[in-house]
Amino acid sequence: MSKILLVSAPRPNSDQSAMHMGDGRPPMGLAYISAYVEKFGHETKIIDLYHFGGGHKDEQVGAEHSSATISHIIKNDKPYDIFGEIEKYKPDFIGMYLGTISFYEGTELALKIREKYPHIPTMVGGPHAIELPETLVDYFDYVVCGEGERAAMDIINGNAKKGIVKRDNIVDINKLPLPDFRHFIDKPYNWQLEMFDNEEVNPVITINSTRGCPFSCMFCGVANTKFRGIDADKLVAYINELKYVHGAKGIYFREDNFTVVPKRVEQFCDILISEKVDIKWACESRVNNLKPKLIEKMAKAGCVGLYIGIESGSERMLSYMKKGERREHFIEKIPIIKANGMSTYTTWVYGLPSETEQDRYESDKFIELLKPTVADTFVYLGQPGSDFYKMLDASNTYELKERNGLFYVPGFTHLAKRVYGANDPRVQFVENLYEKNKIKPGPLEPYYIKESIYKSKATKKVRAQLSAHVVPNQQLQKAI
Repeated sequence: MSKILLVSAPRPNSDQSAMHMGDGRPPMGLAYISAYVEKFGHETKIIDLYHFGGGHKDEQVGAEHSSATISHIIKNDKPYDIFGEIEKYKPDFIGMYLGTISFYEGTELALKIREKYPHIPTMVGGPHAIELPETLVDYFDYVVCGEGERAAMDIINGNAKKGIVKRDNIVDINKLPLPDFRHFIDKPYNWQLEMFDNEEVNPVITINSTRGCPFSCMFCGVANTKFRGIDADKLVAYINELKYVHGAKGIYFREDNFTVVPKRVEQFCDILISEKVDIKWACESRVNNLKPKLIEKMAKAGCVGLYIGIESGSERMLSYMKKGERREHFIEKIPIIKANGMSTYTTWVYGLPSETEQDRYESDKFIELLKPTVADTFVYLGQPGSDFYKMLDASNTYELKERNGLFYVPGFTHLAKRVYGANDPRVQFVENLYEKNKIKPGPLEPYYIKESIYKSKATKKVRAQLSAHVVPNQQLQKAI
């Protein structure tokens, strides 16, 4: 039996990142890895440095736990002595979950762990490892590129070579053990969620019941991946366990798209209704997966809110980003969702390639028309994984690229000031970054793919995937 210490990388200081800081939910990816390796007789311990020792002060997840920076952690200052935990637990392996937002903090901690405990093998997984594994090989012994369960077991059993480790995704996720909440349930996470009535529905437990998304949105890092879902009856059984064992009052399905297979959702709702399972829940969805009868049934089964990515109010931009949905779909379905008593939490992306002032105006007016419960607006940031990222990276259509792979496109600071406010930490971070690199921010105007450079630098595979979206400047100007 091996002992595996699983760690989420510390979050950055609030003034050191242009990205969102998270919402206080437990690291479910580590919970899945933990449950899987324990199934084979190993022992695990999870330390969530992202929420309890990693930088951004968030009173909802316990201010006494969350005020440390990476420097505090490395120096063994309060609030979390990670090295004391390593000394006490004596793990055979250390695994880290790492998103791009925590690249610098995670790699710095990894180097310190290697320095102090060179005999303990380290492995890393998560979104950044999947998209840019080559940026992590100097910091970790094993870099897991893809779903981590099988890769972690091969590493533990000595069946993987050091470096980048990639294994096929698990086809039937029904065979996976459900994540064990014993690692989290007594921690001061934010167990409330705005989508629910916080006074009555608490705690709300976040779970994943699916993996993958078959749709082709060009801004998304998980587009065009095979969808797999837990069967409806097993999912209801798990919810009952969370309800009666852990006291869950609400469930939030935080996954790429809960409703990809409407029949599965209908079966899930039918079981909840027939068995009179008293639980409130919410999920992420596309509106074109939802017929009016299904919306009605979801509400009857306890669904209180939907998280919907609308992204743009411009028909041209919706088509360009391969959203697969049109304005008419949102105009038709949002009122039906509201009429069934559900909240509508929506996301909108500004600053995508070729976007004009007219496109931004149409998004603003579309928000006014739909009147969603919440409209979360974001400025496009070059995060690894999406087709847009690959296109823009290949054509060098960006002003600045960080060591962690993030890049900033022309006009980012101008638009970010408009969307976030001039004093927002994300704006200040990028301005400082530009100043440090002696770069003058570009103007806020449409930016286009340099087609000739793109064609010469992009791989044949990427060109084949994206060729339909590379529009010569003159042609696009005429279209606009």
